[in-house]
Amino acid sequence: MIANSLALGYVVAATGAFLSVASVKYVNQEYLARTSGIMSAASIAAMPVLSFLISGLVSFVTTAQCFIFAGICALLEGIWILKNKGIEEYM
Repeated sequence: MIANSLALGYVVAATGAFLSVASVKYVNQEYLARTSGIMSAASIAAMPVLSFLISGLVSFVTTAQCFIFAGICALLEGIWILKNKGIEEYM
């Protein structure tokens, strides 16, 4: 359980840093503030929706299973990023 939580936190932080660097690298300097605002607004808007969905999910599975599933998804995302060495070909 602790390992999954650490893996989830690490991969989420690494993905956030990766996306921040990619946005600075590929977005024109004139549009950085706009893209930053849009990304922030999207993450803020997603929070209540995801909280609602996860609260419904927890009624069917345990909290530990949710953490394990989130940790596995985060690890798979991290492996995908490392395997592809970034998202340059998608931008």
